[in-house]
Amino acid sequence: MDYSEIYPEIEKEYQLAKEDINSYIETEMQKQMDDSKEQLTKDDGFLEWIFGWLTGYKMVWKKIKGYFGSDDNEVKMVSNKFKTDVINHRLLTTLTNIQDYSKKRIEDYYKNVVLSVNRHLNIQVAKLKENGYKKISIDTKTIPWGKYTVSGISDGVGLLELTGVTSISIISGKFIGAKVASLIGPKVLSIVTAKTATIVAGKVASLFTWIFAPLIDYGTNEAVKLYKYNDTKKSFENLLIDIYSTISQELKIENAELLDKVKKSIYQELNKKTIIKGEK
Repeated sequence: MDYSEIYPEIEKEYQLAKEDINSYIETEMQKQMDDSKEQLTKDDGFLEWIFGWLTGYKMVWKKIKGYFGSDDNEVKMVSNKFKTDVINHRLLTTLTNIQDYSKKRIEDYYKNVVLSVNRHLNIQVAKLKENGYKKISIDTKTIPWGKYTVSGISDGVGLLELTGVTSISIISGKFIGAKVASLIGPKVLSIVTAKTATIVAGKVASLFTWIFAPLIDYGTNEAVKLYKYNDTKKSFENLLIDIYSTISQELKIENAELLDKVKKSIYQELNKKTIIKGEK
């Protein structure tokens, strides 16, 4: 008996897992965006800092240093402040939440496949019994994930639970988590965080070429000040949209690759024929 009959069901589970993970990424990245906008505009937030008189004087001094070849210039000062106070305020929480959800959802996908195998095997055994076979034996070595099967009932997903059949159980609660962890690796968060930092640095550097010192002439009227404030606010909000859309896309790609890796492992397990024998 092979498992090609349940491949469509497995593919459906795969698509559902992928959609759920992508949806969660979008939800978490929207929370990240909302938090960043709050850090941008709140009292004592980033925009209030950047338009503060002390910041203006610091930017003049940093710009002078930049003219003499120092990389400790006004662009570096403002970009570091932006990354620290606006982006990084919630980013680690966002990435951790996404990783934790993705791992759990991939484990659920794996478990659902094991359950599909369970149902498929039971259906085949039931058909044999309906056709008058009374003594049914199964070569456990030919069952997918056979090395994780044990005789008797355990705390896992029960296989071959029909009356009259020797009970076999896959200890799913123990092996699936370990199996998924071994496939996706323990350093996913650090890798994603590093890639995210690279994305942020590149996007910020590309925008901050327009920064000048001072940002605002304090002798101008309030209307001009308000215009410059709103214009600057819009520029930073557009930067956030650009950064987070790029990060979101990268996270979807990363998690799709992990899910594909797990899916490939599943099909390798299912690429066998289970031997079921029956006697009338």
